[in-house]
Amino acid sequence: MQSTDHHYQLYFYYFYMLETLDESFDFVLEGYQNHEYEETEKIFSQIMETFYDIDSSQSAILQASEKDEDLVSEILKFDSVIFELEKLDAVQEYPFASERYIRNDLAPAFKAWKEAVQTRMQRYILQ
Repeated sequence: MQSTDHHYQLYFYYFYMLETLDESFDFVLEGYQNHEYEETEKIFSQIMETFYDIDSSQSAILQASEKDEDLVSEILKFDSVIFELEKLDAVQEYPFASERYIRNDLAPAFKAWKEAVQTRMQRYILQ
């Protein structure tokens, strides 16, 4: 499947941005386990900012993918990750509850979405 140079760069960037976010989640989860809360909170704050950046800039990746309905469908499922992120507000004031929510709900939701998107996107970046 051929795509333009611009599309290739967009897919490549998006693919590895998701990989970086996944690694950031791993760092956050490890930080909670090691009781390194200050640094962990900084990294998690950056994850949240990146989530909102992804959500607000999806139009470019969706436009590049318009002929691939399966990929578009997977990308649009990011709304479910944002839905999980918004639920975090309800437990934010309780540190252990928010840590548990991030570990058990938000991180798994993101990782499942990321895997689905990357699986569909691989054919565009492994040309």
